[in-house]
Amino acid sequence: MIRGDPIREVPRPLSTVLAVVAALAGSALVVRLHALRALVATVVLFVVGFLLAYAGFLLADVWMRGVACTFALVLGYGATVVENFVHAQLYKRRLSPFFSPDVLRALVRARDEQSLGPRRRVATVLFSDIRGFTSISERLQPEQVEEMLGEYLTEMTRIVFKHRGSVDKYMGDGIMALYNAPFEDPEHALNAIRTGLEFQERALALSARWQEKLGVAIRIGVGINTGEMLVGTLGSRQRFEYTALGDNVNLASRLESVTKDHGASIIISEYTYEHVKGRFPTRELGDVTVKGKSRPVKIYGVVPTSARQYPRAALQALATLTALGEGRVCRVRTVDIGEGGLALAGVPPEWEVGCKIQIRLEGGGLPRRIVAEGTIVSRRGEAAGVQFTSLDEDSAPVVADYVTRGREATPEDQD
Repeated sequence: MIRGDPIREVPRPLSTVLAVVAALAGSALVVRLHALRALVATVVLFVVGFLLAYAGFLLADVWMRGVACTFALVLGYGATVVENFVHAQLYKRRLSPFFSPDVLRALVRARDEQSLGPRRRVATVLFSDIRGFTSISERLQPEQVEEMLGEYLTEMTRIVFKHRGSVDKYMGDGIMALYNAPFEDPEHALNAIRTGLEFQERALALSARWQEKLGVAIRIGVGINTGEMLVGTLGSRQRFEYTALGDNVNLASRLESVTKDHGASIIISEYTYEHVKGRFPTRELGDVTVKGKSRPVKIYGVVPTSARQYPRAALQALATLTALGEGRVCRVRTVDIGEGGLALAGVPPEWEVGCKIQIRLEGGGLPRRIVAEGTIVSRRGEAAGVQFTSLDEDSAPVVADYVTRGREATPEDQD
């Protein structure tokens, strides 16, 4: 201008092209980067564009109107951020019934729906069910059943998410959960069993509250299997589920259905057992035949760790059992005793896992009668394991002294 050279303005068509390029650049930054990094990159791009325009004006007397390009850059960035946010919220809403908040955040960050597509993978599947729920429902009002189920499913879902599982579906009072999907979890079999054990603990607490409030108690069975299955989103365009299909899924369902027959609250297959061998106390239950398997499958019952954490001593005494809240009474023999519980023989089949009982022990070298309350935590044939929930103040020292004397007389740990 000082030299008298005319200032040339960038042609309008070229300005339009530059504005379009700026909008696409702002959008591409958001797509390739997270919103905050994209914002920084957008500011850097704006500064670079400004410097180039300024250099063109100083060196070549070329004037470019920067308002359109700046507006296009901001518009491209902002529109894409809003679109991504709306998409993420819809994505979360569609998947929130299946995954924990942590997994949902990871899926949104990954921005890859292909990771949820059906594919074969080794996973662990868990089925749980409330025993006799139909008869329980018949004794309650529909509103009470809804309240009961809502609390139960909420608590169990929290436990599934806590142990890195995903909820496949609810089947009335039943739950199907998956582990090692959609993300890898090297401890998927362990986490499924941890879920089952916590299911049992929480179910006992809920049962006690519902017994007091509604006059009903619950017991649940859990079946767990590990193997290859087809896992991913399956369904129609209108509705889909994140689920698993295959013979190994059917086996887990079958194991849950036979828990009552074997007097066990948690049954795992031999395939899951190979993944967790030595990590949990278990007992072999025999074989089951399952459609789709060429041979019978060996199964194991998982024994709650708390039932075997105390020293024990052999005890040949008589035990009178009274089912709390039901009035049933039977007399059985004891096998051994510890400060945490005792083993019984000759227990009738109707005394199932989860049954709360009062125990009166006498004879067998005991200096006095022992009175306690407990819960049956394992069954095998006529044998049962009981975990004490309370010992009266006079009985506790008697049990401790008896176990100490018994272990001194027999140094090796009895199993």
